[in-house]
Amino acid sequence: MPPPSFIRFLRRSARDLLAATVLMVPTVAHAQFIDGRPGLAFARAALEVCGGDISRVCSGIAPGGGRLAQCLMSQQNKLSPDCRRFVAEAQSAQSTMFACAVDAKRLCANTLPGGGRIVSCLNRQRDAISRDCARALDEAAAIGR
Repeated sequence: MPPPSFIRFLRRSARDLLAATVLMVPTVAHAQFIDGRPGLAFARAALEVCGGDISRVCSGIAPGGGRLAQCLMSQQNKLSPDCRRFVAEAQSAQSTMFACAVDAKRLCANTLPGGGRIVSCLNRQRDAISRDCARALDEAAAIGR
């Protein structure tokens, strides 16, 4: 079990860690909206999937400022397969969010985030989204398979 300081850190800063996962990757996004509090749900999902890896690989890292998330991202070759996939999905979601933010705001402003709804909205309007957004959506979908 990860140290209590890590759990507190996740609760405080999960929104800052990879808030984009709410928008883009259905598996992670679904986990974020389990209880209606996106940051806490993401923290729970990260802890469930990567808790052992954090204790093993990032035990010397002080929580705060995204240091534990950075540790996981920089040590992917040492992570369990499930945690490695979780981190890859979160990174992909973050990249996708940046690539698609303008398109999502323009085309899906009335779409409630979560459960892959914004991704579906963007995919339904492929002819109206930017090339970068389309590429990012394709890459995210490939990781999610």
